[in-house]
Amino acid sequence: MAVPIWQVSHKMYNMFTAMQAVIPQAEEVHITSKHTGKKYRIQIARLGNPEAERYDVLYVLDGDHIFPGMVTLASAMQMNAEENAARPIIMVGIGYPNGLDLSQRAEDYTPPAADYSNTGDNHTDRFGGAEKFHRFLEEELKPEVESRFPIDKNNQSLFGHSYGGLFTLYSLFAYPGAFTNYLSSSPSTWWNNSTITRYQHSFVESYKPGKSIRAQVMVGEYEETPSPWLKDPVRSKKLQQRQMVSRAHAIVNEVKEKNLENLGIDFIEFAEETHSTAAARGALEALKFAFRNHTNPQ
Repeated sequence: MAVPIWQVSHKMYNMFTAMQAVIPQAEEVHITSKHTGKKYRIQIARLGNPEAERYDVLYVLDGDHIFPGMVTLASAMQMNAEENAARPIIMVGIGYPNGLDLSQRAEDYTPPAADYSNTGDNHTDRFGGAEKFHRFLEEELKPEVESRFPIDKNNQSLFGHSYGGLFTLYSLFAYPGAFTNYLSSSPSTWWNNSTITRYQHSFVESYKPGKSIRAQVMVGEYEETPSPWLKDPVRSKKLQQRQMVSRAHAIVNEVKEKNLENLGIDFIEFAEETHSTAAARGALEALKFAFRNHTNPQ
């Protein structure tokens, strides 16, 4: 008597013991922050020469779903390190113990504001914790990473997408010396009536030259112009109203026009990419940027 294929597959599956998938070369720690009061899942991967004297560092927001892919990309680049300008690097993914948490990330990644009555986000009412989250990065996470690995403090990068991209801009404008490279992918510049522009203007007005800082802002073409496959009129209208491409481009241009000393900022628009697919493109461009713009100590 023939056995249905689904029964065979089920029996074969039961022959194996299911185990949690593990990212090669990565380790995990949990840190409870005294500043935010939250617990964070921190994934750390050391890539490249294991005997390097110093490692560049790339801090990755939304580590729960972005970190694994970036480790894969960076590992591939390290296989032909010279032609990719890939240097030994510590990659640090910052996430939450139970995986992607929309409410917690909205609170952690959005800037403080006087009013949150028109944020444009109906999924949560928790916002404005970016200052506390920044203090967690600076005063708790960075020292933890530095205690485990020999870090090159002249080459520390921050990468974030969407709300993570918004936080990356906030960090640049509010704390310009915290990182060497600020890599902002599809920043939610529309949030709360474009609150981020107030930080941008304050940054430009009070800017004082210090160590070299570089920023790259990236966004997909179809984050404002609806893709040809999108038929939902509500989604199309939201994209057009949020003006993700126009706002990001305007921020970069306005900062660039000031010709601020020791500050470089660039804009990339990914052709035919949506908000979702721009995340992957942004991750790759962030790695390339961090590797190719290594700063040698003076």
